[in-house]
Amino acid sequence: MTHPDARIDPSTTAGERDTLEGWLDFHRETLALKCAGLSEEQLRETAVPPSDLSLLGLVQHMTDVERGWFH
Repeated sequence: MTHPDARIDPSTTAGERDTLEGWLDFHRETLALKCAGLSEEQLRETAVPPSDLSLLGLVQHMTDVERGWFH
């Protein structure tokens, strides 16, 4: 099924590696949609206290997680 925003649902019947890559692509696209059109200041803006999470921090986190998964 294709979403209106062009993300594609990952396969539920593919092999392990293809499934992992499908979900990673889906979540990468989701985060890119959330970040699209925002200024650097907005990307660095944190959520409500006490959280210090920002969209930029989430991008960095996902990069580290993916690196770990594929090594």
